[in-house]
Amino acid sequence: MLPRFLTSKKIATPLTDLCSRVNLQVILDTVETDDPADPMKRAKVLSFLMMMGAAEIVRSLKWEKSKTWKGSSHFFRETNMDVITAEALIWISYLTAQLWKAERDHEMLSRVGSLTFTHANELTLSIIEEATGVDFKDRAVESRKLYIATQVEGRDEVGAFAGRVIASVGCKTLADPLRLPSLPRLEDTVLCLGMYVFYASRRMTFYNMLTMLLRERSEAFPHDEDV
Repeated sequence: MLPRFLTSKKIATPLTDLCSRVNLQVILDTVETDDPADPMKRAKVLSFLMMMGAAEIVRSLKWEKSKTWKGSSHFFRETNMDVITAEALIWISYLTAQLWKAERDHEMLSRVGSLTFTHANELTLSIIEEATGVDFKDRAVESRKLYIATQVEGRDEVGAFAGRVIASVGCKTLADPLRLPSLPRLEDTVLCLGMYVFYASRRMTFYNMLTMLLRERSEAFPHDEDV
């Protein structure tokens, strides 16, 4: 079910619009008002954090034209930004899961729990499908496999995501196949730099927000053994 703050689907980019509406107030309201015994509450909060992160990524894809490259409005003029938003959701999901796996606080490992990520991913995919009408499951699996393989092989994880974004340029719907350009463009370099800046400055933000909420408002969530 779509969150109640999505007012209309009759816009060109309903998923991007929805993610842009998620803010700290929405997340805090969820923490304070949803049933503390709801076994899906952690996953719901995490999915909202992922949506907020995806919206930040899309907002970061803006730059002015210069003498050597075109501005972002021209670069993305034939792209449905929902495609990039969906890819960004999968990227944020991957990043937060990797941070949880690297968590050294054993109590927090248990408090978050692996099922939280499973359920949050399911919620996110259902939101993508309800907002856009496209089943994004296969594409999400493909992207996650790419990121995992990139990490295992010691290659550039940020570059892998940037490549998915670059291949999304020109897509009209989430069902369109991804296509890398035949030749590199200067705008691709600008885009990649933006992804590196996001990774360096915001990579841990959304996982840290989740753990802070679980630590400071533990009574608002179900007991660990209930999830």
